[in-house]
Amino acid sequence: MERIIYLYYRLKAFTEGYGIKSKLCLLIFGFIKAPFFVIGGSSHKFDHIVDKYLPELILKNKNGIFKCRKGSRDYWIARENWEINLTNYLTKKQPSVFVDIGANVGRYTIKMARQIGNRGKVIAIEADPENYEVLVENIRLNKLRNVNAFNVACWDKEEDVKLSMSSIKAKEGSSIKWEVSDRTVTVRGTTLDNILAGLGIKEVNIVKMDVEGAEKEVLLGMKDTIAESKNIEILFEACNESYLLECKKILQSYGLVVDDKEVDGGMYRANRIVSE
Repeated sequence: MERIIYLYYRLKAFTEGYGIKSKLCLLIFGFIKAPFFVIGGSSHKFDHIVDKYLPELILKNKNGIFKCRKGSRDYWIARENWEINLTNYLTKKQPSVFVDIGANVGRYTIKMARQIGNRGKVIAIEADPENYEVLVENIRLNKLRNVNAFNVACWDKEEDVKLSMSSIKAKEGSSIKWEVSDRTVTVRGTTLDNILAGLGIKEVNIVKMDVEGAEKEVLLGMKDTIAESKNIEILFEACNESYLLECKKILQSYGLVVDDKEVDGGMYRANRIVSE
């Protein structure tokens, strides 16, 4: 059943294309990929070969409108069924302030900004300057006026940091903590506390972070925000069990409890209420 559903989404992908060109490209690539999945059981290796030939596309789905760079992973990140459990979880939320740390091209920034409308505000933070450029373009495409976007790295102090930039075909993986390529760029590191103070925001409702190994530093830089936010909920990634325990210690020192049940693969939830 899982393979049938997966195949369905592959062939359905063309419906997310925005305009004739995008629909036609996705339809052709979907039919090229589908037989390899059926015959081989998995087409992930083939995906990477085919995806690098995808032209620039624009997707439109229930989450928003997204520009996808040529030969990049933007197409996967922007699609409706990417991180579907986390997407469905956030669909139920109506925060007054949503913070997206590691916003990438804006999947969750766009979704939540559209979802809460003028009733709330979204703070989008993306360290990779190439991703940030697309993030800003996607905010413009969706005509959003409730988003503040920052091209900085969330960190535990004010200092310049070196970002290892992933290639165009894997732009979800740029990292301060891990060496992912020989391309590096220096970006300004700052704390979430300082970013929010500059906006005059003291209390937030949901913080989603996807920062490729820098979760501990980000958490250490948001102590004041957590203290001021009575109903804060933090969604964060942990790459393994030992790292999860380290993040738990920091969060527990702030009076938060971490739910051991994953929201999505490797994504955990912390709040002030013990989960049922």
